[in-house]
Amino acid sequence: MNYIIQNPIGNVYALDGITKEAEIRTADIKITSITLTTTDINIIIGETKNLTAIIQPANASNKNVIWTTSNSNIATVDNSGLVIGKTSGTITIMATTQDGNYTDTSNVVVSAPIVFTNQSFNYTKSYQTFIAQVAGKYKLEVWGAKGGDGYGFWGTPNISEGGKGGYSYGEINLIVGETLYIYIGGQGFRDLSGINGGWNGGGNTTGYTASYPTGTNIAAGGGGATDIRTVGGNWSDSASLSNRVIVGAGGGGGGNGEYNRRGGAGGGLNGENGFSYNAIRSIGGTQISGYSLGAGQSGLDYCGGGGGGYYGGFAPYPNNHGGGGGSSYIGSLLNAGTTAGSNVGVGKATITYVGK
Repeated sequence: MNYIIQNPIGNVYALDGITKEAEIRTADIKITSITLTTTDINIIIGETKNLTAIIQPANASNKNVIWTTSNSNIATVDNSGLVIGKTSGTITIMATTQDGNYTDTSNVVVSAPIVFTNQSFNYTKSYQTFIAQVAGKYKLEVWGAKGGDGYGFWGTPNISEGGKGGYSYGEINLIVGETLYIYIGGQGFRDLSGINGGWNGGGNTTGYTASYPTGTNIAAGGGGATDIRTVGGNWSDSASLSNRVIVGAGGGGGGNGEYNRRGGAGGGLNGENGFSYNAIRSIGGTQISGYSLGAGQSGLDYCGGGGGGYYGGFAPYPNNHGGGGGSSYIGSLLNAGTTAGSNVGVGKATITYVGK
């Protein structure tokens, strides 16, 4: 007599009543469901996305899945679930089990790639924003503003030129939707108001009205820095300043023009020292120190204001200097560098898409 015994996991034992030898046969384990891990995907033309199917039970005997698309002109799918975008549109990808014809679907939206080359930013005296529409690498370029020109008269008129703004560049990786905040430096200028430093860190200076027959001798304010940050806020907000990724420094303001006291150029990693009629000069900002994080010092009387920067330049009194230039900054950017004294006028910035 033969006996058939089936254990809980489906293995069947046939016992021969004569020989007592066991023969093991395995019963088929049927699929009960299929689930796609992603129900909605968005891709651009030419982009790929893998869909994954989960079969229950996990030890099913036949796990083969048949993949189909509702419109192969819009997107195709191969036998491993790899979807490729072909043209703009919306389609459905269906996964069907070979065993039992269980199905699940995923909606796929295919879009044309966003064409982005570069975006330029000019001086507005407030921060501006950039939102990445495409994931990838972007080149950042910033130019700091020039310091104002000082003026003086001692027999003949003299101009103490403000320091030129610095230039910085580098590359950063951004994801879709990531926001950058752009602060464009204003140029320093000369007047008697005491509020003449360029926006975004240029130091102010006060005028000095001399008793000379020709009248006024005036120093000028420092140029503001141009920078890009990952946190917005007022230009002087400490949390915002601490999240700058790149800075192009502002130049120092020119001193009283009597002795041609030129302002120091914005850095470079270090700002140029301001000029004076003697050996004592206003010190430029560096990577670790300066007058203040982000801001140049305000000068008095004959002294030009310090340039804004990663660290701002100094403008000591009473030595009648041009202000020191601020320092530029490139942090951990890729393929980055700086050049001192590269810009005349207000600051500016550009952001250029480089690629994946």
